[in-house]
Amino acid sequence: MKLKNKVLILLKTQSLYFCGLILIFVVPLLLLFRYSPYQIPYIQYFVLGFLYLFQYMRFNEKNYRLQKSPLAKKHLTQEKGKIPSRSKINQRLNEMVEARGISLFFAGALIILLIVTFKKI
Repeated sequence: MKLKNKVLILLKTQSLYFCGLILIFVVPLLLLFRYSPYQIPYIQYFVLGFLYLFQYMRFNEKNYRLQKSPLAKKHLTQEKGKIPSRSKINQRLNEMVEARGISLFFAGALIILLIVTFKKI
């Protein structure tokens, strides 16, 4: 599959999840670094660790696949104009799971960028 299509799938299926990660983890850390008069030791590592812990607490691949299967079928039907095969649906679900991991990676990268920017290493 082309990179352009993978990026579109990432934006279609995981944009809300990515925005949620940013609002829950990145923005509070940014506000804490920027405006807090208190120095909380190692808070940046706690937030980064909790981000990845949150992923494993909240994300069960089997349940996620069952939940997103109708959405994948709907997207494929809109793209192709016909009902997709089960293998195509599974392929799209694999791409959605991969996109979720990419969202998590980018949220972590933003936290690391904040750590470096505010020299909190």
